[in-house]
Amino acid sequence: MGNVKTSAVMDFIAGMKVGDKVSVRGLASGLGVSEGTAYKCIKLAETQGLVRTKPKVGTVRINGNDETGEMSLGLAARQLGAVCVCGAARADSLPLPPVVLADGSVEQLRSALERNEGNALCFIGDRPELQQMAMDMGADLMLTGRTYPSHKLLITAESMDRCIFVSEQESSAIISRLNRKLERGLPQREMSEVRDWMQLPRYLYYDDMMTEWNRLYKKLFADGTVCAVVNDRLKICGSIDGITAMGAAPDRQLSELMDSAQNLCVVNESTTMTELADQMINGGKLFAFVTDKEGMTGFISADDVMRYYKYSRQDAKSGESVKYDGAHIELIPENSDLQRRVYTTFVRHTTGDFISGKRAGLIFQAGAMHAELLLGGPVDCESGTFYTPSPLQEDGEYMISSELAKRTETGTVMELEMFNDYASYVKCMMTFALKKSDADCGPDAGPQED
Repeated sequence: MGNVKTSAVMDFIAGMKVGDKVSVRGLASGLGVSEGTAYKCIKLAETQGLVRTKPKVGTVRINGNDETGEMSLGLAARQLGAVCVCGAARADSLPLPPVVLADGSVEQLRSALERNEGNALCFIGDRPELQQMAMDMGADLMLTGRTYPSHKLLITAESMDRCIFVSEQESSAIISRLNRKLERGLPQREMSEVRDWMQLPRYLYYDDMMTEWNRLYKKLFADGTVCAVVNDRLKICGSIDGITAMGAAPDRQLSELMDSAQNLCVVNESTTMTELADQMINGGKLFAFVTDKEGMTGFISADDVMRYYKYSRQDAKSGESVKYDGAHIELIPENSDLQRRVYTTFVRHTTGDFISGKRAGLIFQAGAMHAELLLGGPVDCESGTFYTPSPLQEDGEYMISSELAKRTETGTVMELEMFNDYASYVKCMMTFALKKSDADCGPDAGPQED
C-alpha cells in the first residue's frame, strides 16, 4: 500500500509544471496521503532532480538540467537584509539581474539601463526622479539608505509587475556585500561578520564645525547617538554625544567639544555579529564604530544587528535540529511555520511505559524547541498530559508535530503528536514557561514576578 501511494505522489510531482511550488501539506491534502509520505516523496524527488528546495522560498519543480547554484533576485535581496515591499512572488522566480548603481545624473542612469535593455536591479537612494525613470524603463528597484517608496511609485510597480526592495544601508555598502557573496558562493557562506552588515562611515573630523554634526547625525539623535570624531588619518580621537551637540552653537569646532573615545564601542571588521551584540548589550550602546589599520571604515547600529538576526540567522532556523539520547530530531521546513512545527525522527522500539521512556524525551525536545522560538529564550516544562492511542511496536521513522494552542506573556501551551503513515501513537498537551533565573529556582521559590 505504501509503495502504491509513493508511486502516485511521485507521478504527480513529475507531472507538475516547472516553477510550481511543492509542499508537504499540499501533497498530503490534495492526494489523500499522510504528511510523512509526502515528505519522503519530496526528498526522493529532490535526489532525482525533479525539485529543488530554496531557502525562504520553499520547494519548487525544476527542469532536471537546471543549475542548482542559481541565485534568484528574491533570495539575493533577503540575504542582503533587504525587505521586498512589492513583487515578492516575481522576485523569487527571477535570476539576479545586472546591478546598476544610480548615483549620478538622469542621463547616466538612462544610458546604463539602455545597455541592459531595462533588465537591471537599480540601487537608488532618495532620488525620486531616478526611481521613477528606472521603473518606467522596466528595472527593479533597491531603495537604500532608509528610503521608502512613494504611493505613486508602488502603484506603478504593481501595474508593471516590478519589484521594489527597501534596505537600511547605503547603496555602495550593500553592493560591496553583494559582491563578496557572489565571489564566495551565496547560500554556502554565512554572512556573520561586522563587515557584512556595517554602514559606510559618516566622518566627523576634529576640525569640523558643529554644522557637520547637524548635517550627518541630527536625524539619528532620537536613537541616543554618540558620534565618533576622527583625525586626518581617520583614526578615532574622540567622541561627541547628541546632548552636547544639540546645545552647541553651529560655529563651534568639534575639537573644542569632544570627549575621549573611551565611551565608544569600537570593533574591527572581522568581529562576529554575535560578539558585537554581546558588546553592545553589555555596554548599553546603540552604535558601534568599525576600524582597521587604516582608520575608521564604518559604523553599525542596533538596527543592523537586529537585521542580521532576522534575515541571516533565520536560515539556520530552517535547519533546526537536536539530538536526544542518541536520537536525532530534525525540522521539516516545508511543513512548518511559527504556529506549527513538524519534525522527523527515527525511534527504536523499547519495551516499558512510554512516559518513562526515551520517546517522552523526544516529544519534550520538539515542544521545547518550538516554545523557545516563540518565547525567545530557554524554557521549562511546567506540566504535561499524555494520551497514547496506539502502542509503538517497531523501529522506524516517525513525525512529531508541535502546534501552539495558547500563548501568554511568559508561557505557551503546545499540542504535540507523534505519528507515522499508519497511526497516531502519542498525543499530549504541554505547558512551557520561560526558564527562571538560578536565584528563583530554589525549593521555596514562588512564581516569578514581572
